[in-house]
Formats: sequence, C-alpha cells, structure tokens
Amino acid sequence: MLSIKALCNYRVVGEDGLIGGVAEFYFDDLNWTIRYLVVNTGHWYSGRQVLICPASVGEPNRKAHLIPVFLTREQVDNWPEAEAVKPVWRQMETELSRRFGWAYWGAAGYLIGGVMVPPPPRALSDSRPLQIERPGANLRSSNEVIGYHIEARDGQTGHVEDFLLDDSTWTIQFIVADIRNWLPGKKVLIVPQLVEKITWADRTVSVDMHRETIRNSPKYDSRLPRSESFEQLVHDYYDGICHLHRS
Repeated sequence: MLSIKALCNYRVVGEDGLIGGVAEFYFDDLNWTIRYLVVNTGHWYSGRQVLICPASVGEPNRKAHLIPVFLTREQVDNWPEAEAVKPVWRQMETELSRRFGWAYWGAAGYLIGGVMVPPPPRALSDSRPLQIERPGANLRSSNEVIGYHIEARDGQTGHVEDFLLDDSTWTIQFIVADIRNWLPGKKVLIVPQLVEKITWADRTVSVDMHRETIRNSPKYDSRLPRSESFEQLVHDYYDGICHLHRS
C-alpha cells in the first residue's frame, strides 16, 4: 500500500517523457475508489492540471518516485482538465459564489472587496438547501478531506492525516487518523467501511464507532515499513467491530 500524501510527491512519466507531477486524487466516497489522479503538467503546459484515470496508470516505482502512464504528452495535451470535473467542495464553492456573489472562498471565510469576512449563517442568508451538481455528488478531493475532523458517535477524536491505498486496485484501504489530542503522537488506521458520511460544511468525517474504539485500535507508525501482518491485525480488529454492529 502507498500513502496518498507520499504519492503527491511522485512525478508522472508518459510514453515519451515527463508529463508532470501528482497534485492530488479524486475519490468516490461510496466505494472508496480512486476516480482520477490530478496531475500538474508543469511549465511546458503553463501549469495545466489534467485528470488521468487509473486505467491509464501503471505500477508506481517507489524507489524512483515515478508513476508511469500509458499516454503520450500529446494525448495529455488533449486530456480533460481538472476543472471539467468538480469534487464536492468545488461544487459547493461554485454554488456559494453564484448565490452570494463571493469572489473567493478560504478557510477563514470569503474575500469581498479585498476584505476577508466569515460566511454568514446559511439560514439567515438563504433558506434554500445547497444543491450539489451531478455527476460527482460523492466525488471527494484528497487534499480537501485530509485535515477533516474525525467525528465518532460520542464526539470528535483527532483528524484525517492521510489515506493508504492499494495501487493494484486503486482503492483506499485505510484512513490514517491522528489522535494526538487524546494520545500524544499516536496515529491509528480506520477502515472506510465504518465511515457514515463526510460533511463539507463542518469539515468532518463521521464514523460509526466510539472514541474509545478508535483510541484502542493498533498504533500506526508511518516511519516503519508496512507489513501484511500489521494490515491483517487492523482488519481483524475492525472485523470484530463490524460483526458486533451486525449482530
């Protein structure tokens, strides 16, 4: 398995040379499958970002930090740009801009006339529910979701630190959760199957678990080589939890 954060430092090489570098990943939060690699094509394409499907991608070279793709640079020149498909946060940003006339959205709020102001309460500004464009209602940006709070059944515990994916199937196998607020320096893995929803407005990933269950899960250390035995240990831990939920 590979870390999504680590993969964002990989270069993308086509059949006739360097194409660019991985900027982020778009994934489907229903089946936790990578839908697109967002690739920054670099200075020779004026910084264009394009979408490349995993079907066009070969096995990553971990030593060289390269991802081969079965495409030429000319093909990528005519490939869809990242703007062609919007993940949820971009859809909501577009809707807010259309409705309220915001020029720019950021973590602190909105930039209006050069002044950053917080977003108004939705109920006071416009009672209509925000409509997510389709397709893409379940399309998420890895860069956006990394940093979201983990919301357990009995409160928050840590945040999303990273994702681990299987590069043979391009599916996300684990969410890396940083729970240092509760246990200093501790990171744990959570299986996506226990995620109930991802909420853009609150920047939360809600999981069908209690905080204590998350804290007691096997400790994860990204500095140590990952082994099949550790992955099996994590799966066994959560299989027991899923069994209790079903019974």
